[in-house]
Parts: sequence; C-alpha cells; structure tokens
Amino acid sequence: MTSPPASGTDFWQNVAFPLPYRVFLLIGLGILGWATNLHGLEALEVDAVAALDLRTDDHPPRLPISQRPDGHLMAPGLIRSAYQAFLGYAGICVVSWLLYVWNVNGDPLRVDAFGHIPGITALVLLLVLVCPYDVFCRTERAKFTHAIRRCLVSSTQTPILFSDVVLADIGTSFVKVFGDIWLSLCMILPGNTLLDTPAIEGHWRWVMPVVLSFPYAIRLRQCLIEYNLPSNESKKPFFNAIKYATAFPVIFFAAAQGIVTGDHHLFRFWLLSVFINSTYSFWWDLTNDWGLEILRTGTGMDTDPHQRAKQLQMSFSFWIALALLLAVTIAFRKQIPIGRNSKITPKTLPMGSSANSPVPHVGIPSTGRLQSDPTNVVVSPTIFAPPFGA
Repeated sequence: MTSPPASGTDFWQNVAFPLPYRVFLLIGLGILGWATNLHGLEALEVDAVAALDLRTDDHPPRLPISQRPDGHLMAPGLIRSAYQAFLGYAGICVVSWLLYVWNVNGDPLRVDAFGHIPGITALVLLLVLVCPYDVFCRTERAKFTHAIRRCLVSSTQTPILFSDVVLADIGTSFVKVFGDIWLSLCMILPGNTLLDTPAIEGHWRWVMPVVLSFPYAIRLRQCLIEYNLPSNESKKPFFNAIKYATAFPVIFFAAAQGIVTGDHHLFRFWLLSVFINSTYSFWWDLTNDWGLEILRTGTGMDTDPHQRAKQLQMSFSFWIALALLLAVTIAFRKQIPIGRNSKITPKTLPMGSSANSPVPHVGIPSTGRLQSDPTNVVVSPTIFAPPFGA
C-alpha cells in the first residue's frame, strides 16, 4: 500500500471527501443547475420547452416559436423529471459516500483499501444511465444519451439543435471536471493513492490536456458545421469557432510548462494565449452570444408596449445574472497561480472551483439567446434534444 503523504488541510480533505466524490458532487450540481435553469426560464415566462425542443410529441420541423404548441403546459412535468433525476443521482452518491466514510473511519491508512467504493459507484451510475429497462427516468436518460451521441457523431449536413449547443456549452463549463475524472481514474489504479495527485510521466502527461480540450473540440465542430451548411449565409459561426479554437493554445502551453525548468518563454506564450482567448471570448459573448443587443436603444425592442415591458424586465434580470457571472469569473481567475516561475498546469488549477457551475456559464447565455432571437432555433420532430433529462 502506498504510504500517505504528509498531513495537512488538503490531506484530511482527501481522507474524508476524496476527489472522486468531489467529481460526483459537481456533476450533481450540474443536474440540479439544469433543473433550476428550466424552472427559472419558466418563471420568466420563456417557453424553453419549444425553444430547446424538449417536448416528446411530434410537430413540424423548423417552425418559429410563435407557431409551435404552447410548451408551458409541458414545463411542470419536465421540470419535475429533472428534479427527480437529481434526487436519484444524489441518493446513490450519498449512500456510496456514507459507506466509504463508515469503512475508512477517518484512518488515512484505510483510504486506499476502500478506494474501490467510488469506482464501483461510478460504474453503477454509468450502468443506470445506459440501462434499457423502464426504470429510473428512462425517457430522460434516453434523451440525454441521444443528445451526447448527436454532439459527438452528428452528420455534417444536419443543422445543429440549439439544445445540443447548450449541452456542448455545459461541457466546456465542466472542462475541469473532465480533468478531475481522469485524475480520479489514475488515483484508483493499483500503486496510486486517493490521498494525493498521482505523478503522470512520459506520454501519459499529454492525456490531461487532450481531455481538457475535448469539450472545446466538440463545440468547435458544431460551429464549423453551422458555418458550412448550404442554408447558412452568416459568418457568425466561423467567428464563434475562432473563440473555441483559441482555447487549445491556453491548455497545451499550460501543460508544456510542466516539462520545462527555470525561466522559459513558454510562460510568455501562455500569457499571450490567455489574453487573446479571454478578450476575444468576452467580446464575442457580450456582442453576439448573450443577446445584449436588446439593451440598446431602438435595437431589437418590440414596438408593442407590453412586449417591450416584458423584454426590459428580462433584461434587468439578465444584467443581475451577468454581474454574478463576472464575480464568479474573477474569483476563479484569482485562484490560478500566475508568476514568472509558475508552473501553470491542469493540476495547479483549483479542483471543484465555482467556475465549473453550469448555472452562470450556461444558464445566463442560454437565457440571453432565448430572449433575443428564439425564432432561429432549429428543431426536429424525430430527435430528442434536452441535456440532463429534461
């Protein structure tokens, strides 16, 4: 058995709540975030069911929202299903964690002896997700797995559903969680320990940046598909693709710093790539993705007084959410070690940071898009879209 490292705050955190359970926690918060996202959109009187194609009945494709059946009638059932999925997931994870804590009993020497418990829990959750039987929210599980399949292997000639864009955006918000999943797998391997991050040498050190890049590659693919569609006449998908492409230098320059010593020019390349990615992404999101054009005087506002008042009310809520997002982003940036001799690697990023939450990173942009231009959403009568079982 691997001897435990020196004791400390992180050490005892790993004893009581090791990394695999922190991953389970963040995934659970993501499911809860999706449920509350739907709940919040319904409270704002946004027909998210129609906009995201969350219904299960057939209707003609590519209809504008104004011509689709009222989705508000279906929203309560879908929201309830999302909360039920969260409660079921949380129940499995809580039981697993209590079993782990009871067996370990605060003894660091017993941690790795029962490190198989979170591994078995992950396997159980995966089997439940793909289970073909009509148990535990089968409809919602099928929708989620179909959405993942479309994000990964959809035809390049098929329009991208807005719900798939939301799911891919959730993936980019959870990029650090994907990295923690890889580290968790390494920790439970024989010879490693749950008490400390394993040392990954050789070619295996590049698995982490590849894992972190994967969600951005999915989103980049979606943008390129939208740009190359015969029906597309806009350059916006291409410029949106640039935003996701600028994430790759940030990730790989950060990983490369782990294999150099002393004052190296890689750090300056990393700083430059961070500046380009951050400024371009923030500019693009504010001017194109989040629907802020409705806040400009005389631009995008409905001439009907009642509709204009509704838009202004939603815009006020949007600004509050935007301020929250900015605060969360600044708090996350402050946790990243920056300095001339810093080693900026995926391991140095804070595990389980608030930046992984899908509510500020996905819910806010989704609300902005829905309120600014919901009629551009493309739907299909034969494909189910919603992520996280809505």
